[in-house]
Parts: sequence; structure tokens; C-alpha cells
Amino acid sequence: MKNGSFQPMMSRFGKRLTNWDERFMSHAAKDTLIKSVAQALPAHVMGIFKLSNGFCEQYEKLVRDFWWGDDKDRRKVHWTAWDNLTKPRCRGGLGFRDMNLFNQAMPARMAWRLIQHPNSLFARVLKAKYFPNGNILDTVFSTDPSPVWRGVEFGLELLKEGIISRIGDGKNTQILRDQWLPRDSGHKITAMKKNSRRRWVNQLIDSGTKTWKMDLLHELFYDHDVQAILKIEIPQHDQRDRLAWLHEKNGNFSVDVITCANILKLLWRAWHLRNNIIHEDGKETIEKSVSFLESYDSEGLHTQSATESHKGKGPLTFQEIPIATRMKTTTISTWSTPPEGWVKLNTDASFIGADKPGGAGAVVRSSDGRVVLAAFSPITTCHDAEHAEAKAALLGTKLMQGMGYDNIILETDNVTVAFALRSNDINRSKQWSIYDETKMLLKNYQNFKVVHAKRESNRVVDALAKAARSARSCIWFDQLPDHVTQLVSEDYNVNCLPL
Repeated sequence: MKNGSFQPMMSRFGKRLTNWDERFMSHAAKDTLIKSVAQALPAHVMGIFKLSNGFCEQYEKLVRDFWWGDDKDRRKVHWTAWDNLTKPRCRGGLGFRDMNLFNQAMPARMAWRLIQHPNSLFARVLKAKYFPNGNILDTVFSTDPSPVWRGVEFGLELLKEGIISRIGDGKNTQILRDQWLPRDSGHKITAMKKNSRRRWVNQLIDSGTKTWKMDLLHELFYDHDVQAILKIEIPQHDQRDRLAWLHEKNGNFSVDVITCANILKLLWRAWHLRNNIIHEDGKETIEKSVSFLESYDSEGLHTQSATESHKGKGPLTFQEIPIATRMKTTTISTWSTPPEGWVKLNTDASFIGADKPGGAGAVVRSSDGRVVLAAFSPITTCHDAEHAEAKAALLGTKLMQGMGYDNIILETDNVTVAFALRSNDINRSKQWSIYDETKMLLKNYQNFKVVHAKRESNRVVDALAKAARSARSCIWFDQLPDHVTQLVSEDYNVNCLPL
């Protein structure tokens, strides 16, 4: 689209500037106005259309002039390059937006939603018109598209640089063309030792045992690529390959923007602290404020309905916050017995370093505090702490199968694992297959809850997980190790009585 189409936006910003007298403003005031008004005005338009480089540069020049205090007749000293000011504060900048980059990131978010929700009406209409027989990531599009589709194409250029394929059945991931190796850099296969007609990743997988064909891997690839491939855990149940964003831990593409809701929460907490100082003892701590804000987030305030999520509609979230599925998010500080008719499964993992052995522990207790089952198992290789904790949750859930219980509470001290198991959204993290299998097992129960607990309430399984690092897998039904029995007794102040 031509620059004239966006001239009203430039005029709106110009009117705002005439009402701002930068001579009487501090740098903090300018910083606030630039971020909350000047750079927010074009955000909606940038989320749909591709603006020209010339328009972005012209708009950014108005912002620069306001910051430095330039007028038509005079130019003040620019003490540093504008590129330095667009860096994040943690890197020595002020966090101002590079308008060209922001203009590409916003349509990329729309393109990401087409990947996330391919069955939505919007996605199906665009597919029917622009790529009816292909995939959005590897299709050559028409040379005369609509302005909206030009924006999608512009965003796709960015997405293609950071998308990785999480391997499920391997049928939709090409061996040489796609990024699919889970490592810090170089996510494609470096090279092949010899020519091969194999094209798809599923040709490297033994479909019967759900394991990699070791002889074939060493025959085709160099050792550093083989090591990266072996870090990928193949799902034990049929799952299609899943696209994820490399640069976010949860695998979802996001535009890092501070939302008004977050600002309001901070102001609300600041007002509470002010009242505490004036009217009470004034002893509120920073740690308590952080805990309050975290718990406030976790109580379902950043949610959208499952229907909206399925259709790809509803409010856009700039930072994915998982959704509680069958319960509110709670954080437990001390161990407590489950309600009558329920059993509680506590899980924990011991992690000592990346790609090193770890351990997983699980304990099941009834509503009267009795130990029903306890187990631990070594983990051959832990990629990170989340991987180990997810493995522990899966271990405990598997052990519970066939025990005849209808109501179960799963309690873990890893908040990321708890959120992932409660979420209705498609998981795109490195541990996606573990989470999917655990949730599939939990759905076999009539009722289930997933609770985040503090480490202090998880001491029993913590001891089991540490012991598992140097032992074989073991399950107890009638007698626990002495040191574990002592911890169980301390938890609820009764003797450990097996069923």
C-alpha cells in the first residue's frame, strides 16, 4: 500500500506532538509518552499491513526529534545513535521500538495464528485463495495479492527463520530442508555422509518400537548430528509433527509488549503498599509482592475460553500464560491430605546438570494420610530441570493406572509443569510429547486436579528422587525406606500406614 493510505496516522501523531512541549519534560516523561502513545498509535495498523520502509523511517524521525528536542529551525546534539536506544534496557538501551522490525513482528503474529489455528474460518479462507494445495511455510504465492496477504507474507519471512519442527511421527518434516534438531544453533542437518533417497524424518524411525534406527543414523549423518537427533524423544502414541518458535521456551511466537493489564496490576499493588505504610505496620516485603502478582496471574485472569482458542479468536496475549482446565491455580506451602474420596500423587525430580543422569520420585497417599504407593526411577539423561520434572509427573501418572481410583490430585513443585498440564492449549515446548501423554492418562480419571506446591511440601518425593540417581527403579506397596518413613510421619504427624 502507498504511504498516502497511512497519512491520517501520521497526522494524528503530529497533532499529539503539538500538544507536548518537550522543553518542560523530563527524560522519564518523554520515555513514557513515546512508549505508551507515539509507538502505540501504529500498532493496530502494523498488525495487518506491511508499511513501507520510507513511512517507518519518517514516523521514527518524528519520535527521534521529540526525544532529542529537535525543531525545524534548530537541531540539538544527539548523544548516541538511535540504534543504541532501541536496545532493551538489560543491554544498555531504553527499549524504544525499531519501527521496521516491529512492523514485521506484528504481521508475523497474524501468520503464527494461521499456523496455530489452521481450521479457523480466517485460515481456511486464506488457504483456499493463496495456497489450496500446499503448506503456508513452503508455498510460492501469487504476485498480485491483497494488502492483508502482503502483510502475512512479510511476517512469514521472519517466522521461517525461527520455526522448528517438534518430531512426532516424522511424516511432515523433511530431513535436509527443515529445522528440527534441538540444539543451541544450527537446527538443520549439517551434511550427509552419502547420498540417500530418504527425504522424510519418519524414514529414520522404527515405527514398531518408536525408536531411532541407530545403524541408519550413523550411516547417513556425522556424529554431532546423530547426538542431536538422539536427544529427541519419540512419542509412544501417534502424534503429528508440531511447529514451534525457537526463541520462546514455551514454543509460542510472541511480540514482547507490556500490556495495560500488567501495568494496572503493578499500580494496584503499589497502592496496596502505600496503604500498608500509611495505615498499617509498613512491613510488606518485595518477596510477598512478587508472590502476590504471580498467584494473581495464575488464578485464571489471563485466560480465554476453549472455544475461542479452538477458533483462533479472542484476545491476543503477548506472553502465553497457560489455562487452568478443571480447577483454579493454587500454590500449596505445606503438605495436606486430599479430600475424602480423593488420592494425592506427589512427584518430584532430581536434576544435577544438562545431559546428565537424574532421578524421579512419586508418592500416592489417601485422604487419611496413608501411603498407597511409592516409587522412584533413574532418568538416563536430563536435558534440563523442566524435562526431569515432566518425566517425574509422567512416571507417577503411569503408576496410578489400573489402581481403581476415580479422583486424583497431582501435586508438583515445578510451576511450569503444573501450568502445562492444566493448559488446554497445544503444547509446543521441547517436552510436548511428555505433557501430551501425561494429560492423556489423566483424562482416564473421572476428576483430576493439578496443583503447584512449594518445595517444603514435597520433601518425601524430593528424597526419593535424589536416591533414584544412584539406584535402580523400585516400587513400594507395603514398606518404605526408613528415611522416607520419617519424612512421611513429619508431613502429617501420624505413622506411615500402608494399605
